[in-house]
Amino acid sequence: MLKKSINIIGAFDRYNYGDLLFPIIIEKYLERYNSPILEEYDLEYYGLVESDLSMVGGKKTKPLKDLYNNPIEKHSLIIVSGGEVLAARISSMDVDLSPNNFTTIIKKIIIKLIGRRNFEKFSMKRFFVNTRFPWVVDKRNFSTNIYVAYNAVGGSILNTLIAKELSQIKNALKTSDYISVRDEKSMQNIEELKPSLAPDSAIIMSEFFQVEVLETKISNTVKEAVSSCSDGYICIQTNLCSIRSKELELVEQVEKIAKDTGLKVVLLPIGIAANHDDVIALKNLIKLFKIDVIYIEDINIYDIMYFIAKSGFFAGTSLHGVITSMSYAIPHIGLNKDIPKLDNYLRTWGVSGQDHCIDFNELYESYNNIKDIPKQKLIENKDEMIALSLKNFDSLFMCLDK
Repeated sequence: MLKKSINIIGAFDRYNYGDLLFPIIIEKYLERYNSPILEEYDLEYYGLVESDLSMVGGKKTKPLKDLYNNPIEKHSLIIVSGGEVLAARISSMDVDLSPNNFTTIIKKIIIKLIGRRNFEKFSMKRFFVNTRFPWVVDKRNFSTNIYVAYNAVGGSILNTLIAKELSQIKNALKTSDYISVRDEKSMQNIEELKPSLAPDSAIIMSEFFQVEVLETKISNTVKEAVSSCSDGYICIQTNLCSIRSKELELVEQVEKIAKDTGLKVVLLPIGIAANHDDVIALKNLIKLFKIDVIYIEDINIYDIMYFIAKSGFFAGTSLHGVITSMSYAIPHIGLNKDIPKLDNYLRTWGVSGQDHCIDFNELYESYNNIKDIPKQKLIENKDEMIALSLKNFDSLFMCLDK
């Protein structure tokens, strides 16, 4: 007889900081707050492909096709772990899994030549899935009685899909046992399904990974870099798509902050997977700075956490860079008004002054507007979100008691 399982699915097969956090957070929650479940259920992790990112702190994954093709014991649970998954297309996942930039470019050219929907037919065959939206689980595709839950997921751009696709997604979501979304826009987009609203589950990282714990997990290079900043530092992050043609704007703004404050500058890569390209974006910025900056490319997810947790300020295009700042009560600003998931999240959960994205050329002014936000206000906001996230987890796992 098979043992019941908790099957956690998501894009854990690429090095993108936020995606790698989700299964770790779920596991840590269970260990601390709901450990009896671990005696009854095995934990399994699925990406689109088999992978092993344990060297950077991630989980080993099985391919998603195995979840559909292999037997699952009845009353097992599938958790869609988090992230902007409800409208995430198989074509985008295919591009993100490119082994190098050349392959990424080739795939994008093919999409332009034959159209995204035609490209997706090949992607579906490549990954052996029958849907264009691989992180939307239709319970009717399983022969056994299982449970399906969505953990504070994002769907802020669902309203941009064509009617047929949106209908397909909603019909699949209707079969689930629990849905929570992480921002008010996502809530509006599927309001007829009555989802719960909860912060992104990564907000509770500071409960499990206090600075002292992180210091046991980070590289010596990162530890030395932080120690060298005796007067403190600010963290700056961006991806290639967002910064293109705006590099000088950002550099000038950051240099003005550094000059005024005496803080050093850390350029922090967070989106390292193909099609995010933080590494390329930040290397381009280094060439433009007239001041010394700290940049370390070979980092794990705990290095990223530590850099932000010890910083005086974070500004970036990464939603999970911002959420990490929130979790450690660090002042933060979301860069680029054209990132809906980041802007919508800040508008839902941010404190006044940090509750929306800005343009790159507004960074200096925005920093001066938020630098005096009382630390206690950031701590209170963090504590409130952590409490809501834990409540969400409690509700999610209650479906196992049905």
